[in-house]
Amino acid sequence: MVFLNSLGVINSYHLRDTEAYLFNIETEEVPTLRPNDCFVKIECCSVGKLDLLVSEGQVPGHEIVGSVVAVGSDVEGIKPGMRVGMGFFNEDYYAKFDQAFSTEECQDSNMAESMYSNVAYGGFADGIIWDARYVYPIPKTMTSAAAAPILFTGSIVYSALCDSEVKSGDRVGVLGIGGIGHLAIQFVKAWGCKAIAMSTKSDKSQDALKFGAEEFYDLTNEELLTLAPKMECILVTSPVALKDYDFFISLLQPGGTLAILGHPDKPIIINSSFLISEGKRVIGVAVSSPLTVMKALQFAAEKKIISQTETLEMNEINCTVALQRVKNGTVRYKSVLCTPDYLPVLINQSW
Repeated sequence: MVFLNSLGVINSYHLRDTEAYLFNIETEEVPTLRPNDCFVKIECCSVGKLDLLVSEGQVPGHEIVGSVVAVGSDVEGIKPGMRVGMGFFNEDYYAKFDQAFSTEECQDSNMAESMYSNVAYGGFADGIIWDARYVYPIPKTMTSAAAAPILFTGSIVYSALCDSEVKSGDRVGVLGIGGIGHLAIQFVKAWGCKAIAMSTKSDKSQDALKFGAEEFYDLTNEELLTLAPKMECILVTSPVALKDYDFFISLLQPGGTLAILGHPDKPIIINSSFLISEGKRVIGVAVSSPLTVMKALQFAAEKKIISQTETLEMNEINCTVALQRVKNGTVRYKSVLCTPDYLPVLINQSW
């Protein structure tokens, strides 16, 4: 066990300009750990659209993987030396799930009073204090860079497939081929379903087929869209601008599900007659439960689901580059920031 008063410092990247995404690096001494805390030395952090919502002075990063350095007195199951991941933490969400913790436990979470109480997420750093009840062991067969995008992005896809009750052989549409969509195609195929990819960017058609889609439809080609097959489920992974939701609901089989994973860029207006007469439904998928995150990691490891990533060394300049590329939509398909100590390890790793 590492002595809790000898943990060193954490260097973190604090956002100082929310328009240009400029950062300051700040150094803080690691405090004495509270009973449920663990101190994790970060190896890498995946970058996503949620990081664009971080306020000035905060530290982005919500898909984090690293090695445990030390744990608090009440921590069970998580030990120094373990490689773990952590994702989007929100006590208001997690309190709704029927897991092995109560609302009271969530309200007493370390996140409310730790050194990062005013910091969102915190993965743009070389270390972090986290509530050990919400960290997840990484499967040994997964690299840290491969595991990071599964912690939030992959886990909400897994949640959507579970909630939609799709079964092997079903046709599942993936609307939008980006950070979420490229993983969704792989999850759908691994589920035993037929992935139908749809995007406004026709230049992504070959990528979609490479990820496992059986068909690709250009959303800007209305005539071609009329040939799209009926589907048991459609995963909406990005805002829909060219077609209204009624059109995509019309592509569902009776009893089918439209699952919204990406935040729409405008209000959702739906003709309820589709839902009533054909038993179709619309669901939203946000933050996955801790149990679902662990299941998604295991599923991805077993099925060898790998995010296509752009790897950058974590520093002030590259933190800016990563967020700007996410905002501009030029990432193919996830950016992963790696701490300098982890980069040589990553180069020598393979799936």
